[in-house]
Amino acid sequence: MDRAGDPAAGDRDADPRRPQVAALVRAGDGNEAARLELLRAHRELVLQELAQVRAHLSAIDYKIDLYEELVNRPAEISA
Repeated sequence: MDRAGDPAAGDRDADPRRPQVAALVRAGDGNEAARLELLRAHRELVLQELAQVRAHLSAIDYKIDLYEELVNRPAEISA
């Protein structure tokens, strides 16, 4: 299964490192350290994005909890 361009695999067409990595791969052996450096930088970016997504998810979960409480609250009886 080809996952090239798959956001779930961490690929981003807009990632400025992508052409650099591709150029290094095309250049052949001998530049593995440079590839590793680019991949580590990409990993750090993904970790930062993951933290942001987790924060968003936490806010969504909080709002879901509020609405579930509101929806499941017994109706108040008017006197």
